[in-house]
Amino acid sequence: MPDRKTRLNTQTPHSAQTPHSPRDSLRVQRISPRGSFCGTVLLQFILKLQNLINKGFEATLAGLNRKIDTSLFTIILWNQRPKIALFQIGLYDFIREPTKRWNVWPEVGRMGDLVSADNAYREWSSDISLRFRQSQIKASIKVNSEMLRFYWSFGHDMDEKKNLYHWGSDFYQQIGKDLRKELPDVKSFSARNLQNMHQFYRLFPIAKQAVSQFDQDHMLLSNSGEFTKQVVSQIADDEIFLIPWGHIIKIMNKVDGNRDKALFYIRKTLENNWSRAVLINFLDSNLYERQGKAVSNFDLTLPAPQSDLAQAVTKDPYTFDFLTICDSYDEKELKDALMNNITRFLLELGNGFAFVGREYRLEIGNTTNFIDMLFYNIKLHCYVVVEVKVKEFDSGDMGQLGTYMVAVNHQLKGEQDGPTLGLLICKSKDNVKARYALEASSQPMGISQYDITAFIPEAFKGSLPTIEEIEAEISSD
Repeated sequence: MPDRKTRLNTQTPHSAQTPHSPRDSLRVQRISPRGSFCGTVLLQFILKLQNLINKGFEATLAGLNRKIDTSLFTIILWNQRPKIALFQIGLYDFIREPTKRWNVWPEVGRMGDLVSADNAYREWSSDISLRFRQSQIKASIKVNSEMLRFYWSFGHDMDEKKNLYHWGSDFYQQIGKDLRKELPDVKSFSARNLQNMHQFYRLFPIAKQAVSQFDQDHMLLSNSGEFTKQVVSQIADDEIFLIPWGHIIKIMNKVDGNRDKALFYIRKTLENNWSRAVLINFLDSNLYERQGKAVSNFDLTLPAPQSDLAQAVTKDPYTFDFLTICDSYDEKELKDALMNNITRFLLELGNGFAFVGREYRLEIGNTTNFIDMLFYNIKLHCYVVVEVKVKEFDSGDMGQLGTYMVAVNHQLKGEQDGPTLGLLICKSKDNVKARYALEASSQPMGISQYDITAFIPEAFKGSLPTIEEIEAEISSD
């Protein structure tokens, strides 16, 4: 009987093969499921041989058998347990002994079962791969969280020691040098990173007495040689330990010690899964000062929970610095530029906005009307009508926006959708005038302005190809 550890397609060298006796022509051993694909391929080969037998090509098979002698072919069968059995069959015996051949053949012919088993194995293998990747992500998050807890705890220790011993300006350099001697393979103890750890603690000093997750059941060896349990202060709000250290550093460098501002960016990072580049973009554009600042009448036209959520998705001003546009742009050029940068525009609008269409067609009475831009907010479950104006706010623009909103409520809004919101984005606005105009409207609207701080030189305008010219050039190729 072959060794159970024998793998698929493992054969005795041709020089070492000996003719099989009838009792050796059928051999069975257990193997793992991963050979099912190879077994299916070999089954197809055996089926082709059987087809030749049925057509009377015994002479051809006999000649083939003389060339390959008594080479063993591996067949994987799915039996009733279900487990996988390995059959090694001497080709000569399989061909020349019909009785033995047909005793085996009813099992061999169950190819549908083998294919099903193979598909099930592939699905199981894919599931294992997915679970492994998910575990890697969870492990990475856990490692990051524990590292940040250590940094915060170390920052707490440095704060106490620095105040206790009144060390001078070389404090970070000295402790970093000593730690690198103790831990030569660790790269985290540069003087600058130690300052960041200290700043991290000082930015979030409000804590409650508890055993931190990092220090739970963590025993330290005291000078006397006895193990003692370390109890340290822990930030009550664990969210500060859930984003990467590089994000934390960028936030600390921008908020100037403002804890509320830092927590705002941490929560936005967690909510929107921002990369470091996206976070830097919103830090540079002062999102904290702009978020939820649009002038609106949501508190007058929407119920309390929904009005707060609607206000939170607005900004004032909206930053359009991602546009490539000249200073003397008109309304069409601005809208074209926004559509050419729709991904960046959606990012600026905020999480939850889905683009429905530009110049969205609406039939209102006997007239055809076109909405500048129509969006749907997944979080608020409502349509959002956006009108962009390249001039100062004019209360007359609200009449047009309100008409579009009512039309969307009648023609597009579903039973599960909330009331349609309107957003008017102007080049500038008078806040007092905007508030008065909003109080006169029964539709939930917000009014904001936009900023563009960088323009391309006017001389470049004629030298840059238009979208139509680029498309025409591509089509000609």
